[in-house]
Amino acid sequence: RSYVGSLHFAPPSTPSREPPRFPTTVVLTRKQLQSARESMQDAEQFFSCGLPSTQGQNMTLTVGFIGLGTMGLPMARHIINRGFAVKLYARRPEVFEGKAKGLVELGATPCLSLTEVAQNVDVIITNVTGTADVEAVLLGDNGAGRAANPGTLFIDHSTIDPARTIDIARQLSEMGMMFVDAPVSGGVWASEEARLIVMQGGSTQACEQANQVIECYAKAITRVGDAGHGQIAKLSNQIAQTITIEGVAECLTFAKTLGADPNAVFQAIKDG
Repeated sequence: RSYVGSLHFAPPSTPSREPPRFPTTVVLTRKQLQSARESMQDAEQFFSCGLPSTQGQNMTLTVGFIGLGTMGLPMARHIINRGFAVKLYARRPEVFEGKAKGLVELGATPCLSLTEVAQNVDVIITNVTGTADVEAVLLGDNGAGRAANPGTLFIDHSTIDPARTIDIARQLSEMGMMFVDAPVSGGVWASEEARLIVMQGGSTQACEQANQVIECYAKAITRVGDAGHGQIAKLSNQIAQTITIEGVAECLTFAKTLGADPNAVFQAIKDG
């Protein structure tokens, strides 16, 4: 059977004795009509930039992740789920048979030393307890910085001393590495839900490269300035939070002193 469809043609480039009539009616078979529809759909997709998603297929960077605590473990999971090749290191290797076992099952490679996790990777992320820990895992005798290839980018999500952060960045730079201090805010929930707030310190180039990975688990990323400035921003954030907590405690004590129910006062002002 044949089917009738309306196709619109552009006017001819040279004058014609008879003006063109639009629309022109043509007879199409079912197969021809289906082929025309598919061609139009392909064209729509092309011109609307309907490109296939690359999520789950990002194999351009290999990431080494050091520190699989309550914050680091979900961050590493988000990176793996985005398709990056990931190597893992924890100071207590038994975690690979416990809470980090799921990361290995997702495809990550567990490493038994800092040297192993640092070799042949593009990015190394640290999320450990304090300043001395960061210095040890990066710059110690068997630290990751000693084994990494020149050009490797280091991202530190720990909250540590700004001045010593600058010194860490300097030493890594002298070895031919890049460094971004990128402390986070938001807590375990934000890490689990990929909604962390990240404050960066480092060169523009290093921060832009770091964002390729940080975007896996961050809601907002702000480059504050050079190395150490991310830590300054994090300490500023902590000061603001502490003052806010003290202010709330003071106002509720004030309300109670004057005879008001502090719980009722809190409910009255918490959304204001």
